Amino acid sequence: MNIDHAKLIITISIATCSWLVLRALRDRPGEARLLDRFTVAAFAGRVLLAPALYLAAPGLVRHSDTIAFYLPQTESLLSGRLPYRDFITSYGPLFHALLAPAVALWRSPAAIVMVMLAAEALLLFVYRRFGARNGRDLRFARGAWLMASSPIMVYWVGVTGYNAVLIALFSMLGLVLACGGRPVAAGLLGSCSWIACKALGVLSWPTIVLARRHGAGRRFAAFAGVAVALGAAMLAGFDVLMPLRLEKSSWTGGNVWFLAAVAVPGFFGAPLVTYLSAGSFIAVWTAATRRWLRRRRPEREFDAAAAHLSFILAAFMLLSTKTPVMYAPMVLPFAVHVLLERGSRLRALVPILLLGALATARVEGLWLRDILTSRHLLSTGSGLFSLGLELAKMGAILALAIRSWQALATPDEPSR
Repeated sequence: MNIDHAKLIITISIATCSWLVLRALRDRPGEARLLDRFTVAAFAGRVLLAPALYLAAPGLVRHSDTIAFYLPQTESLLSGRLPYRDFITSYGPLFHALLAPAVALWRSPAAIVMVMLAAEALLLFVYRRFGARNGRDLRFARGAWLMASSPIMVYWVGVTGYNAVLIALFSMLGLVLACGGRPVAAGLLGSCSWIACKALGVLSWPTIVLARRHGAGRRFAAFAGVAVALGAAMLAGFDVLMPLRLEKSSWTGGNVWFLAAVAVPGFFGAPLVTYLSAGSFIAVWTAATRRWLRRRRPEREFDAAAAHLSFILAAFMLLSTKTPVMYAPMVLPFAVHVLLERGSRLRALVPILLLGALATARVEGLWLRDILTSRHLLSTGSGLFSLGLELAKMGAILALAIRSWQALATPDEPSR
């Protein structure tokens, strides 16, 4: 058994246990309180595991972005060099500054993993507290448990320290503050999904601005102020558009263009695909936003905004040429919240459980151009198995997109 198969077995087991706990506690007296305890216990175990893993078996995480990019680039910042001017980076202008204190104390990838775990802890706290303050303990307690116990978070945050959890955190803060009537704070903290992480975070900005009618202008002004600051940095000689140029021609598995290239290898890297990708995403974003704004109701502002963002992020995962499974942590909190609108039964949660079970399945770990142009995926048993995993993963994301689309305008009565 190779390490990829072992990871797959482990993630399937974790996803199964996550749902079994939810099922065992469903409808028991004090369910929300019990789930909170399980959430704290599971998360505490992960916090203890992270440094132990890097100390005892560092070879298990030799190829993560944390090791290849985050750590050396943060060390460059600590040595006095600045991003966009002195070194090349794909991340936001404050990303390395966010990591710098931890890296200064412990020059190890584990230090970065602990920062990402701290971000996840804050994400869970903000989400759970918002639910408690709005009298919706049970749904939010279930959501917090499914997040903390998902293989998506266990692996991509607690093992590899991938930064998509920062996008989830700042997007959640933006939505919570917007729906809580604090528009300027919503805009400033929501903007950190890009400024303190990566340009991908900009996908949440329109949702935060439009989350609530009241204060939309002030939220927009806050985001505009951040954009002006970035423009000023560009005039000062910082290449703030560097991340966009670095990412524009990237390809991974897990999206419709990958499947098209499996069938027609000439699609891989073709300029036409870039335009098709951008055009199709703009079209579905426009359709979803119109549906949301035409039918939203004041009493479910947060639910509808979460559904909109869940749909937008799931659509991006399907329609962009670069959508590795490591992006899943940014989708998870909003998708979980949407799925729980139909209750906690297995049928309602299958998409997120399946995505979690396949959290480590990715073909881009191989040389993607080679496996597409040489048709390796279609000519070997292992290739067909990998393709099957990609199809299952995409099916889960498509199911999330469909459910989020439905939740934009036609919420169901909650079921147990």
